[in-house]
Amino acid sequence: MALLRELHARLTDAVFAHEGTLEKFLGDGLMATFGTPTRGPRDAANAIECALHMVHVLAVWNEERMAKGEQPLAVGIGAHFGPVILGDIGTDRRVEYAVVGDTVNIASRLEAMTRRLGSPVVVSRALADAARAEPDPPLEALDAFTLSPAQQIQGRNETLEVYALDLARLAEAHAETPRPAVGS
Repeated sequence: MALLRELHARLTDAVFAHEGTLEKFLGDGLMATFGTPTRGPRDAANAIECALHMVHVLAVWNEERMAKGEQPLAVGIGAHFGPVILGDIGTDRRVEYAVVGDTVNIASRLEAMTRRLGSPVVVSRALADAARAEPDPPLEALDAFTLSPAQQIQGRNETLEVYALDLARLAEAHAETPRPAVGS
């Protein structure tokens, strides 16, 4: 439980740093939304930047864990863009805020697809296109993703174009980014 609390804390910090809403914890994961309950000008971009932030946070934490002889952890992040239904669901004994709908279901399927594609992050073309159309699009972040052939989505007849995060391209982009000098 201590491990899960620490993981949740690190991932939640990334969600809030990118103007996301923590919807719920799901065992060893979480569900976050962007643009709920109020839309913003960069919801799609924030979702993508949050996913990359989570990958970075986990990489740093894994270095610390391995230095202590602990096993590294892996993450799978799926993100989609579209309408959702949000509100309180439950009974008179327990009510919780929830986000439901086809967009949520597809995001869940994309998370499961991360293992098949061997990537920590898989986003739909709809999300990438929405991010590109927003003010100040995250073009450098999107350059770290590779378009995969159309993928079959579990429980669907149609396929979906997705982008998978390429860790080598991400590392290359960070290596080329000039870093400010730190001095005293």
